[in-house]
Amino acid sequence: MHTHNAPPPSAQYIRRHTNRRHVCNLITRNSASASAASCPNDFPAARFARDAVAAGRAPAGGDPRTHFVDDEDSRSLFAGYAGAARRLRTQLKNQGIVVDRDYRLVVSLPCGVGGGPSGVTYGLKQEFGDAVLCVFVEPVEVPAMTFGVRSGLHSDICVQDIGLTGRTAGDGLAVARPSWFVGERVGGLVDGFATVDDDVMRAGVSLLTHTEGVSVEPSATAGLTIPWRIARAVKAGKLPTDLDAPTTTHLVWLTGGSMVPDEEMVQYFTDGAALTHAFTTEAELL
Repeated sequence: MHTHNAPPPSAQYIRRHTNRRHVCNLITRNSASASAASCPNDFPAARFARDAVAAGRAPAGGDPRTHFVDDEDSRSLFAGYAGAARRLRTQLKNQGIVVDRDYRLVVSLPCGVGGGPSGVTYGLKQEFGDAVLCVFVEPVEVPAMTFGVRSGLHSDICVQDIGLTGRTAGDGLAVARPSWFVGERVGGLVDGFATVDDDVMRAGVSLLTHTEGVSVEPSATAGLTIPWRIARAVKAGKLPTDLDAPTTTHLVWLTGGSMVPDEEMVQYFTDGAALTHAFTTEAELL
């Protein structure tokens, strides 16, 4: 995991992805190499989502009776996500969990185009200030928000620009180009970025169903191993010790799954059950 206040690497583009399951290599600004054109070889899910947004945005713009909620550029949607932080404060209080400068809160959030986790992050920072740390988690082949924020290019770069495929089993996170709106406004509030393998997300579906009775789609489980990975990084001296202190609360944010058809959810569970080793290895739970 990379923390946001760490200086970015000096390489213009990094194509080497050593141990990508744990660390997503970062890039710096290179406007000559980045392009705002459509990403080549878009994953079908990402292409469909982009086309759907464009198809909805165009007619809504010319109809005064229509309000289009644009997940790439919507202040109202952003504000709605931010409201979740107030609810979380109440939930934590009801459970007796204190969040302040001595009792830190680390929140791991799945990230696709960036609107949802950015809105939540903004709200959390308003509620808890520096007592909360927010980590955005993306698939190893689609770290769009990571590259957009860390390069400063935001929506002017897509993952295919650096040789990634944009393919992932977490179709809710299959977004090759991040939102320009949230990247420029909230990027500085993100405390860390991490990537996760598809097999780990698939395994997470099965483990959550088996242990907690919670059914979600693969993309929702992106942040499940982050608390253990942070603990490992603290032990290795790569992150501050207070991130793994007994006074620190780790919270993993789950996203979609309630609208997945039953037969698909059964398949998610079956596929994930065969991949449990990927999750336990990632979190070092063996």
